[in-house]
Amino acid sequence: MKDKIIIPLQKESDVFDATDMALRMAADTGFARLDCNLIATAVSEIATNVIRYAKKGIVRIAMTDNRKGLSILVEDKGPGIDDPHKALEDGYTTTKTSLGVGMGAARRAMDYFSVRSGPRAGTRVSMKKYLPIPDAEIEYGIVSLPDDGHHLNGDGYVIHEFGGDRVLLSVIDGLGQGHNAYLSSMLVKEVIEANHHCALDNILYKCDTALKGKGELFGAAIGLMLIRPRSIQYAAVGDTFLQFLSGDRTRILSQRGLIGQFRMPVVKVVKMVCRQNNMVVVLCTDGIRDHFSAKDLPVDAQAQVIADHIMTNYRREFGDATVLVTKFNKTV
Repeated sequence: MKDKIIIPLQKESDVFDATDMALRMAADTGFARLDCNLIATAVSEIATNVIRYAKKGIVRIAMTDNRKGLSILVEDKGPGIDDPHKALEDGYTTTKTSLGVGMGAARRAMDYFSVRSGPRAGTRVSMKKYLPIPDAEIEYGIVSLPDDGHHLNGDGYVIHEFGGDRVLLSVIDGLGQGHNAYLSSMLVKEVIEANHHCALDNILYKCDTALKGKGELFGAAIGLMLIRPRSIQYAAVGDTFLQFLSGDRTRILSQRGLIGQFRMPVVKVVKMVCRQNNMVVVLCTDGIRDHFSAKDLPVDAQAQVIADHIMTNYRREFGDATVLVTKFNKTV
């Protein structure tokens, strides 16, 4: 498989060629059939726009720098787009024959999507799609239960893989229990996922701003962990904790305070070099008692089995409870 392909766009049949090449390269890279089709659809939508509006342009398809996915660049020197942000909205179109869903559909299909354009300045669309981290390298176990007296769970969690070799994990404990706690945790989850590419302290500050905008009944304790190749970062405010079941470290507690309430503390990000394979890391909210260690758990079992064991044996009598276990057999 070639690392880079350039396809000129000058006629409608070139759109088919670009789409077919994207499909082939995606399959050769290792994408599943659904993701191959999503990549091909995104290329087809954007390349069709080039022929329709700019008459000619080029498509470049290449491996990403870390070789964990595909990078696609579509360029033209046409009339450009007056408002690139508006063009991404479903229903936006400048022609009566278009449904106006092409740009938005392409953005949803890809992990990264960027448009640079302006009147009479041409258009440059950059897209990236990454392979998921293989199950053989990393696995997750999650149990999240509401307080017995409530139907809604005030806890939440995030597992967000991105970039082909990174994963952002979080446990969230909404203030109190019940409806408002649930709304707090759901809002925090949305903010974390939308800003997964930001530094951990920046994500927590954004969560604080979002919660304060909802009023005094909203708040949350948040634990964040970023796993990157050969490194782990951790930042947390409120009553959550991080527990290592292997390696040199054991337990790292969060900073005191509460996101969305009172004055936000200066967030400290703990950075650790990860040299060891077969590591098991546990993130918990305060519904889990923190006095377990590796010798108390079936650390050689699957991540979900470990999570189930912790919830069964270390859950507190009252309150929402969440345990998120990450087990990686090699450094991602």
